[in-house]
Amino acid sequence: MKLFKRRKGLSTDSIKEAFDNLPTGICFFDSNGFVKLCNKTMHKLSHDLSGHDVQYLREFEDTLKNPGSKCTRPMDGKYYFMADGTVWMFGKNSIVGAQGAKYTEFVASEVSELYQRLDELNTDNKKMLEISGEIKKMSANVLTITREEETLSMKMRVHDEMGRSLTAARKLLQQGVLLEKDNPVTETWQRATEILKRSNDEPEKKDMLDELREACKGMLNIHLKGTLPEKEETAYLLVVAIRECITNAIRYGNATELYVNVEKQEGKVIAKITNNGEPPKGWIVEGGGLSSLRRKIERAGGLMEIRSLPTFELTVILPCDELMGRLI
Repeated sequence: MKLFKRRKGLSTDSIKEAFDNLPTGICFFDSNGFVKLCNKTMHKLSHDLSGHDVQYLREFEDTLKNPGSKCTRPMDGKYYFMADGTVWMFGKNSIVGAQGAKYTEFVASEVSELYQRLDELNTDNKKMLEISGEIKKMSANVLTITREEETLSMKMRVHDEMGRSLTAARKLLQQGVLLEKDNPVTETWQRATEILKRSNDEPEKKDMLDELREACKGMLNIHLKGTLPEKEETAYLLVVAIRECITNAIRYGNATELYVNVEKQEGKVIAKITNNGEPPKGWIVEGGGLSSLRRKIERAGGLMEIRSLPTFELTVILPCDELMGRLI
């Protein structure tokens, strides 16, 4: 009973006082646009925005669109910066009273802390984009350096082969043996010379797969179904995979044909590589070459799968060209 009497004793003044002291700004306009109820917080905000109290709906809406010099409003129009350093956001709603009367409600909420966090988040996102751009540049440089190192390694191996050929040729000449055209020493020398000449004289952007075909000429034929991606970084990784498969196919499978199937599916480039060589005798254990290839593929955001039985098949999945630039 005491609780009921206390509730019954609430006066209109006490309700108005509680309404005025709300930290949120609230204002109601009737169907004619006249203010019916407005608390102190909303009146204060109106003074900051226009220099006077809230009076009419249209006037208040015009004030929100074009606030006075005591506050600022960003381009998105969601937030208002007051002279005291606080940030506010205004919302408009249509409501219907108990007797069916229609009202327009405006609610102003302070979002200073929220806006600060949002601003910090936007700043962090910009920094992340800058860092991502730097990583992309660094990755491109790493790719270039890797290719240069591989080219240098190839030239060193060819030079070593030429050195051994020279030593063998010198011994044969000392023994009075003529070096015929089909002599293995002569063939090795000519082949090494041609490889070095191509690597020095050919344009840098010559088709990488054609270079592999020429290097394998007489030992293994490469059959490509589909086309390599246009983006050089993606194509390069697929050619590296093909090159590794060529080495293993000749060395372990005695293969003479290599088959490469390249497709684009759902934003990805999928390459499957097989050969006509002897099937593996068991599960393939990744050595230095395959492990290195896997690291390159995964670093570029791709996947690599190896099937050993019943026949060897290597599958490489890479992001499509438009996504590759973001990852490499």
